[in-house]
Amino acid sequence: MNFTRNYFQTVKSLLPDILLWLRFPALLSWCALSSGIVLSGFFVIYLINYSETYNSLYIILKSAATISLTLALFLKNNITRQILFVISGALLYPLYMIKSDNLYKVVERRWSNPVTIHGAALSPSLPNPDNIRFLFRIDSTTPPIREFNNKVVQCISSVRVPQGASLDILGTIRLPGRQRNAYEFDEYRYLQSNGIMASFKIDTILTTTTRTSLFTSLSSGFRASVSSIINKFTNQDHRAILYAVFLGEPQYLSSYLKDVFRNSGTYHILSISGLHAAMLLAMCYFFLNAIPIPPVMRHGIALGVLWSYQLFIGFIPCLFRATIMSTIFILAYVLQKKNYTIQALGIAGTAWLCISPDSLFQAGYQLSFAATLGILLLCPVFDACKPSVKNRHLDFLVAKLALSFNVSLAGTLSTLPVLLYHFGTFSVLGLLSNIVAVPAMSCSMWLFFTSIISSLIVPWAVPFCIGASAWFLDILVKCAEISTILPFSSISLSSLSTLLTVLFAAGTILIAGAVKKIRLQLTVLFLMLLSCCAGIEWIVAHKSNCLVMSRFDLDDAEMTALRDEHGIITLYVANHSKSDFRWQRIFTSWERHQRFASLKKIIYTNTTRKRFPDRSQLMTPFRASTISFTFVDMNDLSDSIKTRLHQYKQVSVHNVHLPITSSDALKLPAFSGTSAFRETSPNKRQVFVETSFRRIR
Repeated sequence: MNFTRNYFQTVKSLLPDILLWLRFPALLSWCALSSGIVLSGFFVIYLINYSETYNSLYIILKSAATISLTLALFLKNNITRQILFVISGALLYPLYMIKSDNLYKVVERRWSNPVTIHGAALSPSLPNPDNIRFLFRIDSTTPPIREFNNKVVQCISSVRVPQGASLDILGTIRLPGRQRNAYEFDEYRYLQSNGIMASFKIDTILTTTTRTSLFTSLSSGFRASVSSIINKFTNQDHRAILYAVFLGEPQYLSSYLKDVFRNSGTYHILSISGLHAAMLLAMCYFFLNAIPIPPVMRHGIALGVLWSYQLFIGFIPCLFRATIMSTIFILAYVLQKKNYTIQALGIAGTAWLCISPDSLFQAGYQLSFAATLGILLLCPVFDACKPSVKNRHLDFLVAKLALSFNVSLAGTLSTLPVLLYHFGTFSVLGLLSNIVAVPAMSCSMWLFFTSIISSLIVPWAVPFCIGASAWFLDILVKCAEISTILPFSSISLSSLSTLLTVLFAAGTILIAGAVKKIRLQLTVLFLMLLSCCAGIEWIVAHKSNCLVMSRFDLDDAEMTALRDEHGIITLYVANHSKSDFRWQRIFTSWERHQRFASLKKIIYTNTTRKRFPDRSQLMTPFRASTISFTFVDMNDLSDSIKTRLHQYKQVSVHNVHLPITSSDALKLPAFSGTSAFRETSPNKRQVFVETSFRRIR
């Protein structure tokens, strides 16, 4: 007993911060709710596809989720509370998915039929390359469709409409794309997580009635004022950046600008985030401090500006997180209460997951909260390693540079598994470019805010503020363009396995929570453990005598990938259209999750052009000189696969669970073990199927 007590006392003394974090109820609640959502994700597909009692199941889940979440918020026992949060997450996610899938079935039945929708335009009309888009709230429809009431659609039009106008629109619902292959982008889930039901193609705007509410008038006036300042910038790239970072309108960003910022690791600057919310608050306090008003009023005005900006932009995870955390900080300061940043992060994460539990699986939520958590945990660790300089002025400069680098490094490390899973790349250059890019963006935004306020007080100062802001934006763009010079500015890697991801997260938390004297030993141990596990995974993958065939579900192509026991992938493609990009995107998304494997050969046929596309016109992963191409006749494509499989026998067939709404679509198609392409008519739906073969000894 004494040995056990001494052992736990030693652990407590070595990991003091972890014990402190375990005392934060909001942080634990966030983790518990997330765990419940993840656990329910394993069985929610069965509820969606095999449950025929939607109404009764929905009512049961909604009642149980409401009760468990209410009890979790008010019970004081910590263990009971966390168990209830796990149960709440396990109930909220199926509830959300069942409601979402039921709505999709209604859209699927109605998408080809013309319908008249009545409601109001919620957002300004924003230009796209070939159309104009705006958000529209449906109040009613003709003919009546009860499920569409109070839903938001993204209207696609050829003309602009005033924000807030009441419209009667004739058009058709566009059916959003669903995930049909492993790791494919699910357009419908993405729209749902942003509160949008579907897109609506406008044929005719029947009636338009302009109405002006107070919020609409203020919003339109504010946007017009900001746009007038932005349009005074002479450089188109500068205008596009400011529209994206302040108004949340990335439509004006060119493809070149997006690519250079993405490759340089500074793309996060081009989207609204906590950085911009912090700059907005700082600017508010800068001007409010010059006015002799009571402190409580000053804080109230600052919070009012921040929440008004939140309502103006809309509810997105990164801005919602920053707004909630800032509100908690300010209220704690006013009420003289002690506040912990991680506790505030837990409150923001829990609140957002209660609103949109499916966001836990979306890249935006994962990147925003992972980066913030990583910065909070790892920056103190890196700051402890800062070298000390005797010269006071030089030490100040070193401290500022070290702080910028530490924030960049912490954000990169904490988001590494997420970046590799969703995008397959991470930027090495970003570790250094952010040291320049973030201060340049901050200075530019400060000057931009100053120009907005100066336009109301001293208009003659606006050109000077715009000129200085444009100079810092030039620095920002030049910093991003360095990626076009350096060949290895970004690195492409396969996604981490579940085991490596868990080890990476656990090791990072242990190192951040440990005392300084054992951090180096823990880091070495952690790296050795990661290397050993990666090596074991590599040995297991290459000692297997199995071949896996993946058959993809595409509309305009038939594609099969064979991955042999040596990790060599052979791709068979029968393309029936002039476009080659869809099958390339689908395969690229799938390939980045094939660890210790690489594409070596493409056997291709095209029934339209009768030739293989020029290598320079293919996406980057297909341009490697190590990939060989073979063009064959359509009739010979299946025979080449049969020849490849003659030394193997089929051992299993399974489909990856995808959110397919039709239960019939989940039934595996007839599969003989040798045919890799459609055995029925091309119009019949298929499922992404993986078949395992074992070599005949």
